[in-house]
Order: sequence, then structure tokens, then C-alpha cells
Amino acid sequence: FFQVGQSDYLLYPEVTATFGALSNLLISSMFGSVQSSLTTFPTDRPIFLREYSTNHYSIIPYFLSKFSMECFTIFVQVFSQLLAAYFLMGFKASFFALMGLISLLSLASTSIGIFIGCMNESPDAALQLMPMLLVPQLLFSGFFIQVNLIPAFLRWAQYLCSLTYASRLATLFEFSDCDTQSCHDLLLNNNVNQMTVGQYWILLGVIA
Repeated sequence: FFQVGQSDYLLYPEVTATFGALSNLLISSMFGSVQSSLTTFPTDRPIFLREYSTNHYSIIPYFLSKFSMECFTIFVQVFSQLLAAYFLMGFKASFFALMGLISLLSLASTSIGIFIGCMNESPDAALQLMPMLLVPQLLFSGFFIQVNLIPAFLRWAQYLCSLTYASRLATLFEFSDCDTQSCHDLLLNNNVNQMTVGQYWILLGVIA
């Protein structure tokens, strides 16, 4: 994907190559966040239950402290990844817009990972649920198959996936100033303009 974003986007393969670069960036961030968060609470569960039973702290301070640490960790991870990928891939989108978007996607993925982790006493059991969490995200975000090609009775599932909203936002950031037919086709086939930018941000935040 080296300098793939510096194309003039006259040809459709150039557009899909940049879309693929964006999608890989989002997916790698999502995978990294989910994998660590799934096992966080099952691993901490015995310590938490022991200290909670002796009134060392309540649930809210424990959650806020874990949440704050996760936010800081996510920011460092996303910044480090994007600092290299942004300039190597040559995206036209704003660095800070992508930074905020990937951070929020990672936070949403972390939240879902912690939610599933809280329902399992064993870290191994939590990890076994990871495909159930991630595979639908890949299938319905428009990465492997364009949304308009998904059977109509299954398309509703895209609205449950944080990657769908993040992918559409990233596409808008990258191709918003592109007026070629190839860019128009990508936006149309993936229903990118179905909602406004603000609505995508809100929905992604709600999932988090």
C-alpha cells in the first residue's frame, strides 16, 4: 500500500486499493483492541471479587480506572500505528480526523470486548467468542463485498457493526474531495452517504 493514496483515482482499482488500505488500518486496530480487552476482566476477576468483598473499592471506581487506562493505551497504540501508516500510504484524509476515528473505533471494540469478557469466567472461553464478534464486522462493513451486493434480508446486520460506521467515515474523509466516477461508484455501492458525518460519529460513540 505504499503511497497508494497519492493516486488520482481515475481508475476504479486505484480507488479500491486506497479503500483496502483504509480498511486494513481499521481492521488491525480493531483486532488489536479486542484481543487484549477480551481477556482483561476474566483474568482480573478473582482479584476483583476478593478486593470488592473486603470493601477495598466499589464497581464504579474500578471500572473508571480500567476505562481510563484503556483510553490512554488505545491513544498510544493508534498514534504509533497511524504515524507510520499515514505517511507511508499517503492518504489525503486529515491525520487528526483519522486519529480520532481509529481511536473511537478501538474504544468501541474494547468496550464490546470487555462486555463479552465480563460474561465469561475463563479467558479461554472469552477468546473462543472472538470470531463471533469480529467475523460479522468484516462481512458487513463493505470490505470483502460491497454493501449493495449483500442480500437485502441480511443488510440490517451492518448497523450493528462499529466497523461499518468507521469504514464509511474513513471513506468520506479520504474521497470527499474526489469528483471522479470511480469515487462516486465506491461511495454509492457502499451506501456511504446514507447518513451524515455527524450521525456516523454519534452511532460509533453510542456503541463505545
